[in-house]
Amino acid sequence: MNLHLLQINLRMSRLALSSWALGLFLYGALSVFLVSDERQTFLPQPYPGSFVLYLVIYALVFSSGCLARRQNDNMLLTLGSLPINRRRIAIEKSAFFALSVVVLAAIGLVGSILGAGIVEAEIDIAHLAILTAIGCLLVMAVFSYTLIASVACANRSTALAVVVLATLGAYLAEMIGSGYEGLQWLARISIFHYYDPAMLLANGNPDWQGIGILAGLVIAGHAAALAVFARRDLTI
Repeated sequence: MNLHLLQINLRMSRLALSSWALGLFLYGALSVFLVSDERQTFLPQPYPGSFVLYLVIYALVFSSGCLARRQNDNMLLTLGSLPINRRRIAIEKSAFFALSVVVLAAIGLVGSILGAGIVEAEIDIAHLAILTAIGCLLVMAVFSYTLIASVACANRSTALAVVVLATLGAYLAEMIGSGYEGLQWLARISIFHYYDPAMLLANGNPDWQGIGILAGLVIAGHAAALAVFARRDLTI
């Protein structure tokens, strides 16, 4: 990563990142008290599913405006004056987001582990770590199509509206498809279908096909966003 661009991104996002980090840490720690059963076995059902939704919201908020025209064109023009390829600027934005997601997820994971230690509850750290890693991949898949909307839409509000509707549609498709046998095909077209926290917590066995699909979406989404951004005119 370019150190100068990383410093710019950190300076712009430090307050928001601190807030998200604190929220995830507290949620991970406090969820322990809600899910410990009589045997004090740590079953963090509320946290794994919700932590992904928490980071999905972060992805929607961050990426919907990070390359939107009227949101950042002055900043992008400034960055464009640096001896850096325009695609490199977009890649650095994506790399910064990926790094922030990993850090935030790790903070939430640490909160869960510390919370479990406080109440002396059992916890399978390996299963929880696997679940967290796959959850991060899902969030990156959401980020990839949000990035496309960001570079294609004129402003942040339009991009945000588009991606919120798309994400809600995907979530509803998973809920409906999972609940009705005749509509299982609907669940399979949702990105949320490939993240099963209950299964991962139970046995720690990843769905490699689902991981491949999510990784493919990340690659395809970023490639499309870079192609659009490279051809976009910047206006003041």
